[in-house]
Amino acid sequence: MSRWVGDNDKSSISAVDQLSECFEELLKNGQDLSDITFVVDNKEFYLHRCVLASRSSYFRALLFGGMRESQEDKVELRDTTDAAFSKLIFFIYTGRIELQLLDKDLVLDILRLAHRYGLGIVLKR
Repeated sequence: MSRWVGDNDKSSISAVDQLSECFEELLKNGQDLSDITFVVDNKEFYLHRCVLASRSSYFRALLFGGMRESQEDKVELRDTTDAAFSKLIFFIYTGRIELQLLDKDLVLDILRLAHRYGLGIVLKR
């Protein structure tokens, strides 16, 4: 549900939570509207070029910068695990990630990938 922003400011509306939920649904629906498949550890991730490119300069260059992958329908990544990639993709689509319940090695893999892909993950306590 959309809400007004600011204490007395009725001139702007925020639907950030709703937007996050819509992008989570887009991710969950997999192949429905996807236009690129990433393969990590033999697991396929059905994703959307414009979502990836809008959130990451790495993916923008990879998918729209004239590289070989910009012409491919399937891209294989060998520098990560499917568990870390899955969590990071969820963050890319929703802007949310819960690290406190994850294994420390998985958290380090996620943060390493976030740095490589140019994502700004800010840890809050």
